[in-house]
Amino acid sequence: MGRVEGKCKKPIVLVKPMGVNYNEKYKKYIIGMNSFMFLVTLAILSSLIIEYGFIVPQRIKNLIFYFDLFVLFSFILENTLKFFIATEKLLFIRRHWPDWAWMGFLLFYLVSLFIELFFFPEFPPLLDILLMTKIYILFSRLYLVFKFLLERRTVKGFFVNLNIKPAQTLAYSYIAAILVGTILLMLPAATSGGKGIRFIDALFTITSATAVTGLTVVDTGAYFTAFGQIIILIFIQLGGLGIMTFSAFFATIFGRGFGIRDRMVMQDVLDFTGMGEIMDLIKRIFNLTIAIELTGAFILFLRFYAEGKGISWSAYNALFHSVSAFCNAGFSLFSNNLEGYKGDIVVNLVITTLMCRCS
Repeated sequence: MGRVEGKCKKPIVLVKPMGVNYNEKYKKYIIGMNSFMFLVTLAILSSLIIEYGFIVPQRIKNLIFYFDLFVLFSFILENTLKFFIATEKLLFIRRHWPDWAWMGFLLFYLVSLFIELFFFPEFPPLLDILLMTKIYILFSRLYLVFKFLLERRTVKGFFVNLNIKPAQTLAYSYIAAILVGTILLMLPAATSGGKGIRFIDALFTITSATAVTGLTVVDTGAYFTAFGQIIILIFIQLGGLGIMTFSAFFATIFGRGFGIRDRMVMQDVLDFTGMGEIMDLIKRIFNLTIAIELTGAFILFLRFYAEGKGISWSAYNALFHSVSAFCNAGFSLFSNNLEGYKGDIVVNLVITTLMCRCS
């Protein structure tokens, strides 16, 4: 077939990272920023493993804290620059709304802090400023790493390059997740006293958590630190909700899109035939799961707090047991499991209701 040529002006070539258009003259800046943030994300992942996976002196933690502040500044600067050079500002905001929500919360926190310190200095601070800052920075680091893992060119591109069938992606995803969880659980800071755990025991524990079988070889509440327990809780949630469902939901939230191959995998996972409605189903599953788990955690929190356990202890244990029950994982932070609450109507009713979702 012949080609029809017109006498129109030469079109402007556009670069499309993550679905947002940028003028060709800014291409090298976009590539540079993406490469820089890629290196920053790897550094964040390394700092997370060092700080929370090992027992490090305070001076190292202080250095990591200053590095985290640099990361926050870099992320804000990157999004601001991309916003100004994007050809479609509203589209950029829509595609990156989690980033803007994250920065909006930071702005709200800084403004509130400014008002509290300069306009009401006579009142004691409502919250521990340093603690709140560290918590915010921690979640920011996790957020950036999570964004990196959802990039098509990293994790999803790896499975594509393996040239495996869509149905095999699920099996490989679980194997990869279990291996990562095993390594994290073997880090010294994951166990009490930093004594560590054998590979076979860590593998068994993470596999049990991911497969939600409820079998353990050690006392979860006594043997593992809060870091180790959170790792187990994350993999309980991944196993109960489904790794592919979890990744599909957040890929959509972060504007990464979901291709035909991904939809075929999810059809096999969910046994659902509606190709066009698969993402709506995933969103409903995820939202309903989180809503039910938070409701159960809130009720358990009220019950535990009524015992005089304290806010942090009650909230942490309530969330852990709510997620464990809803995912039917069988894990508990109590040495005797829930035997101490065998006559408690509230705890038994909440736990059994959460578990009954399996039927």
